[in-house]
Amino acid sequence: MLRWLATLFAGVLLMGAQAADPYAYMEEIEGERAMAFARAENARSLPRLQGDPRYSRLYDEALKIATARDRIPNVGFAGDGALRDFWQDDKQVRGAWRSVDLASYRSGRPAWTTLLDIDALAAAEKAN
Repeated sequence: MLRWLATLFAGVLLMGAQAADPYAYMEEIEGERAMAFARAENARSLPRLQGDPRYSRLYDEALKIATARDRIPNVGFAGDGALRDFWQDDKQVRGAWRSVDLASYRSGRPAWTTLLDIDALAAAEKAN
């Protein structure tokens, strides 16, 4: 019992002794400091990227692929036999985690059930 208490006490002390994370502000993705960081990095890197003569064509092709509504979902099997997928497109910019049963998926017209809508969560957070 005494060893257990000593271990617990040492763990609490060690947790409190950790230095503060200098990048914790990045967790608030739309916070002013995080956005300022993103703007500064974009100002530094975008001119170089966009200055490449191949940039426009490659960007347009990548955007077309990433937002195509007819692309094949990257599904994985869930423990309950359903298929799960994280989907992003022009309407689900941040994405949605969704699920469908195997029979529906095989039908060619899967009836997806949204499990978690990241865009809706972001909108609700912004409203608060």
